[in-house]
Amino acid sequence: MSGLILYARSRRLATTVGAIVAAVVLGATIGPAQHQLNTASESSIPWLMLLPLVLAAAIGLSIRSSMHDLDATSARALACWRLGQIVALAVLSAAGLVLITADLTGPFGSTAALRNLAGFLGVTLLTGRLIAGRLAWLLPSAWAFTALTLGDPAHTGLPWDWPVRHGDDVPAALTALALAALGLLAGATGTREPRDEHRS
Repeated sequence: MSGLILYARSRRLATTVGAIVAAVVLGATIGPAQHQLNTASESSIPWLMLLPLVLAAAIGLSIRSSMHDLDATSARALACWRLGQIVALAVLSAAGLVLITADLTGPFGSTAALRNLAGFLGVTLLTGRLIAGRLAWLLPSAWAFTALTLGDPAHTGLPWDWPVRHGDDVPAALTALALAALGLLAGATGTREPRDEHRS
């Protein structure tokens, strides 16, 4: 049990859970408020569709350890612990999203919110592993901004703009799930830290 407590403290899990709860409460206050995608289009999406970005960033940043050197030399199976951490926090986030998006009407609802959580979480974990743990939020934020600026919910081509697609868009859902699967594999191995470069 002491090892698990040490692991939780090194990842600041209590702070992460608090951040997730606070984000969900904030989302509940936003409600069904809409964001117009661009001036040339009448398309808009609920602001709640962007809340998964905040939740994914909180989860991704929690993967970083304040004792990275000890992690690198640990004999424990930290990959399983990391996966358990990611899944538990993702389930908590998903439950919050379902709760606050249940009353949304139209093409955007709980399904789209959960899809965005999966996709943003995958991109966040990949960014933390391939670029840097402290920058895990960067690529998903850029992706979200690009989708909001150039994306089209009614588009039927390559689903690069999956964050703004309708909830019943199958290619968008498959893209998000693929990113989530890749992210889980990457997240299980930890994050890239400056010390990694010194050792290589």
